Parts: sequence; C-alpha cells; structure tokens
Amino acid sequence: MKKFTLLFFMFSLFMTVTSGIRTGHAVEAKIATGGYHSLILKADGTLWATGLNSYGQLGIGITVNQMSPVQIGKETTWTDIAAGYAHSIALKANGTLWAWGNNEYGQLGDNTTIQRTSPVQIGSDTSWAAISAGYAHTLALKADGTLWAWGQNDSGQLGTPIIEGSKYYAPIQIGTEDTWARITAGYNHSIALKTNGTLWGWGWNGLGQLGTITPAAQDFPVQIGTDSNWTTIAAGNYYTIALKAGTLWAWGANTYGQLGDGTETAKLVPVKIGTASTWTALTAGGYHSLALKTDGTLWSWGLNSVGQLGHGTTVNRNTPGQITTGINWANMSAGFAHTIALKADNTFWAWGNNFFSQLGDGTRTNRNSPVQIMGSKLLTINKAGAGSGTVTGNGTYAYGTIQQITALADKGSTFSGWSGDCSGTTSPLNVLINGKKTCTANFYKFPWAMFLPAISGGAK
Repeated sequence: MKKFTLLFFMFSLFMTVTSGIRTGHAVEAKIATGGYHSLILKADGTLWATGLNSYGQLGIGITVNQMSPVQIGKETTWTDIAAGYAHSIALKANGTLWAWGNNEYGQLGDNTTIQRTSPVQIGSDTSWAAISAGYAHTLALKADGTLWAWGQNDSGQLGTPIIEGSKYYAPIQIGTEDTWARITAGYNHSIALKTNGTLWGWGWNGLGQLGTITPAAQDFPVQIGTDSNWTTIAAGNYYTIALKAGTLWAWGANTYGQLGDGTETAKLVPVKIGTASTWTALTAGGYHSLALKTDGTLWSWGLNSVGQLGHGTTVNRNTPGQITTGINWANMSAGFAHTIALKADNTFWAWGNNFFSQLGDGTRTNRNSPVQIMGSKLLTINKAGAGSGTVTGNGTYAYGTIQQITALADKGSTFSGWSGDCSGTTSPLNVLINGKKTCTANFYKFPWAMFLPAISGGAK
C-alpha cells in the first residue's frame, strides 16, 4: 500500500477535530478519526485505537489491524490526540509531544522518515499545547502562542515557501508571531485563528478552501476577510467550516453538499449556513460535516454513501439534518468516511464506513446509525463435550478490563480446553473484555475416569 494507495480512496482524506491552547491538564474524553483508523482518549487518561494499522498508526507496536479498540501502552497521562490519514499525534500532561504511524513525508516530526509502530517523543520540549494532523502534514501550537508545522509541503501547507520535494522532518516555526490560538489541518491546506478572533489560511486553494476569493495557493498565512469574531474551525478534504458568534459558515469544495448551503457548488469565500446562532462545535471529514448545538443536538450533512451522516440512510444531504439518536452529544470527530462521537455521559458512539473496523464495534459492517462502542460488554461461558463440570465468569464487564473465567471438572470428567472467543487449556483463564465474547469450556469423559478424583485446570 505504498504512497497511501488504499483501494478506491487513493487520493482522499479524513479530518481531525480542531484544537485550541489548553489552560490546564484536566483530562476530558476525546476522539480523533483519521483515514481508516480512530483514536479514543478516555476520561481516565488512557489512549485506545482501532481500525487500519498498516503503517503502525494504532501505536500498539505491531501492524495488525484491530476490530475493537486496544489500549496504547499503559499510561494514563494522555491529554490530547489528532489523527492524520495514516499517522497519529498525541500530547501528554507534561506538555511533551508524541507521534506514530506513517512517516514518508516526515509528518511525525522525529527528524526521520522511519515508520513508527509505537509512540516516539518529538524533541524534548515540554510546552506543546495543541495539535492537528492533515493528510501528510502536522500543525502544533506551543503554550507561548507560537505556531509550528512539519511534514509534506508540496502546496505550502506548512506556511513556508515551496521547494522541489518540499518536506520538513522536524517542527519548523511559522513566522514569529505568538498570538495563535487554534489550528486545523486539512488534506493539503491549513487554517488557524489568532487570539484577536481573526482567521487565517495557507496551502492549496484550487477549490477555494482558503476562502480568499481567488483560488491561488498560499505558502504563508493570509487573512480570510476582515472579521475578528471567529471562534471555532475545522478543515476537511478541500473545504473549511467555521463558527463566529454561534453562526455556521463554510467555503471550498462542495461536490456532495458538504458545505451545507443547499447547493453542490464550490464557494471561494465564506457563506453563512442557515440562520441558527446556537452552534457550538464542529468537525469536517472527507466529504461530510457535523456540528453540535448548545442544546446537545448533533447535526450532519454532505456525502452519505456508507452512512457517515448517521441518519439511518445512505442518502446525501446538502443542508444540516439532525441525528436523532439522543440529544446529549458532547463532541465528535469525522474521519474520511466514518464518524465517532461522545455523549455527555462519556459513552462513545460510531457510524459510517467500517471496512477496516475503524468504528471499533468488533465487526467490519458499515453502520448508518450510531452504535455504542467501548461500553460494558457481555461475557458468556458455555459448556460442551461428553464430560461435565462447573464454569464461572458470566456477566457484563467494563470495556478494557481483564476478567477471570474458570472451568472445574466433575468427578469422571476432565477439562480439555477453551473454544469460541477464548483459547487455551488453562483454568482459570484471563480474558480481555474488548467486545461481546462467548467462551466454551470443553469437558471430556474417560470410561475409566469415574474411579479418579476430579481434575481441573486441564490435563496434567
């Protein structure tokens, strides 16, 4: 899968959630969705990943895909995450920056082009405050308000002049200003907010994604309009959406209605979407968008070919439509063609494309409505075979925990091993609860075993 040739999505992207400078280290649950993988940061500071792992983008030390979220290491100090097309970036509470996954263009920032299957620290700075990952470039802010970038720069998306084979393998500062407040990285363009509420963009602009009237690319930040009340931003695959004073605006590519203005026509400057003034958060994916209102309702629009809008259909929308599964949504992230969202009760939900199990529900089945993931999971223990015995371990357990199951053979029988979702001949056996599991204890009966004492824990 050299140079990101992933089936028919060869030249397509994902998107990440926007990030702002943090003022503290309190952990809040977060999601970051990439091309075909997802990262989940739980409120306990642990980090989990699911989906495609061909470049090590899950950070679990191997390149094997995962059908359900698996924990990245054992640390509990992660505070922020971002997912690029096939690379991942994260921050720890001590302000250090970590990266893993594909590194062909230097998008990990470790001054190499070596693929990493586990998190590696980027430099030694302890003042990183916000991150965002694009197709093959990364943006980051430091606590002092300075802006940094690395990775591919073929369209000026790093905010520095384009040179032949332009790549930067370690963070470079964009300009000298220290008033940057929020960042978001799209396919090959970048958008940022300053502390004064002004909006800036740079990179490729062929479809108007910079919002600067003309489609010329920019290799340094240029201001978008003159307004100074922008608050939130998200960059998708060749388009941008943003909020100001609670109103929703969009510009750039619009082939599938991803701008939400009721058309499929590209826009070179920001256009207002509807009349509502209660929008509070937003995210942009490959060709679909989502936004959250202050009342906790979640809305989506754009391409819906694999159910990524979560409306229970695969019909595209060119205006925002409400996702009717609950009204207590708290955050969300749109990947290339899938979505993961968080409710106020800290439960995680997913829908859309699931070809590589990026939804984390233990299947490869696309979902056109939200399904809960990482919630409590059922463990069922059955018995099989001509022998008899007692088994324990049935119940509903918290996701990611280790539970012990046992098989104790009756007199005249012996326990011969586990089958189903469990394997081995050990009793008791530790089972990782990372999905609904059914395990079967197999008991064998020997004709002469009735004269022997009960045996447990497998054949000796």
